[in-house]
Amino acid sequence: AVKWLGRQKDVYAAEAFASANTLATLRLGLATNIPCNGVEEFKSLEDLGIGLRVHFASGRVGFGKESSDLSLNAVKGALEKARKSCIKDPFFVSLPSPSKEKPALKNYHDPAVLKLNEVQAVKLAYAVLSDALDAAEKKQGTRDLNLTGELDFLAEQMAVASTTGISATDQSSIVWGHLTATIEGERDVAGMHFDSNTHIRKFNARIGSGAVERALASLEAKPVETRACHLVLGHQVICDIFSNVFDASLQSVDFNASFLQGRKGQKVFDESITIYADPHVPF
Repeated sequence: AVKWLGRQKDVYAAEAFASANTLATLRLGLATNIPCNGVEEFKSLEDLGIGLRVHFASGRVGFGKESSDLSLNAVKGALEKARKSCIKDPFFVSLPSPSKEKPALKNYHDPAVLKLNEVQAVKLAYAVLSDALDAAEKKQGTRDLNLTGELDFLAEQMAVASTTGISATDQSSIVWGHLTATIEGERDVAGMHFDSNTHIRKFNARIGSGAVERALASLEAKPVETRACHLVLGHQVICDIFSNVFDASLQSVDFNASFLQGRKGQKVFDESITIYADPHVPF
């Protein structure tokens, strides 16, 4: 793509970005009082495409993209869109040049996710369900136990190249899953547990027993009178608060939509709480 772009007379410099992503999902659903398989068939979603940032000989800058295609025809279509959308940007200087700095991360993805073996994924799903059933059997039996959840396998691949000498690729993988255990009875109770990792072999299948144990713990819950008291919040609750209630992401700061906006240098939390964003930290 870059070699072809470099031969176009009206193109001074160009940058091409291509990506291909695959998301495979296994849904879990098991009710001990109803015959069922426990694991539903695979669902998958694939997307790919290419985007061009073009610095034209006229001094204008444009962007164009094509989805579901990585062929030369897609490059030509994206270039035509860049031509039609180009503008005179007074803040644009040039496209990036190669850096001597070496990547901080290398080969941190799991090839087993990029080339997912469906049999291995299904075995992992049944391992989660078996872990939940074993935990329930040890405590009170599996009668009236419902298990619902999901396992997701995300593989991402990208490449970027430019006429200025940039040439780089990257691959990443994520495995995450969650399971909710519901115990029906005089008082229905439920518990949920989750885990995520970059590698299949490191994923913790014990989210099954974790969900059951949390549901069983709810059986002993007692009402308390209304009063002011100290709370100890779990990891999931803290994550939900900072993701959905107080959006602390850098993106929100850039969009002037964060509660941290305009508070640089101010103390906003107790000294025991630290929030940081580091793209070099994998899941």
